[in-house]
Amino acid sequence: MKLRPPASAASTLQKGFISCSLPVISLGLVLLLGIAYAVLQYVVIPKIGDGVGEETSSYTLGQWEGVIECEATGPSSALEQPRTILVEDGSIVMERGDIEEFYRVTDDGTTIPRDMSLRFEWWHGVVRGSKVIVQGWYTEGGDRVKPISFDGAFEEGGLYMEGKRGPRKCTISAHPVG
Repeated sequence: MKLRPPASAASTLQKGFISCSLPVISLGLVLLLGIAYAVLQYVVIPKIGDGVGEETSSYTLGQWEGVIECEATGPSSALEQPRTILVEDGSIVMERGDIEEFYRVTDDGTTIPRDMSLRFEWWHGVVRGSKVIVQGWYTEGGDRVKPISFDGAFEEGGLYMEGKRGPRKCTISAHPVG
């Protein structure tokens, strides 16, 4: 004859196993997510500010004049406008509109609100060798702040980028002044 533990003892053992297992499983998941985040942050995802001081022989430092061309979207027609871009050692910047007020309101571009009544376009990025990555914001046609994201390269004496300005797909081409 087999001895069986009372039903309450088996139930208690199962509850003990579950209550002990959940914290261990949770801790394991937290550690796994932490490791994945660290790998993405430090190995895979490029950061603004990396690449400063890298080789600059493929482009000219200083002021560049260019044109942004964006496709039509919804009720808005296609866009073609001039842009003045500043290329520094390892970085690229474009500022247009009420930039002093933009810097004041956004704590030097570090805190971007959802809506702003001032009119501006501001983007900044990094240069790595001949590659360029740009991020920024702008307002146009209302107070909603919209994102800007471009990437491209310095090629054949010019700067060529493509990406998005708000909902529109755009390209930028520029050449050094002088």
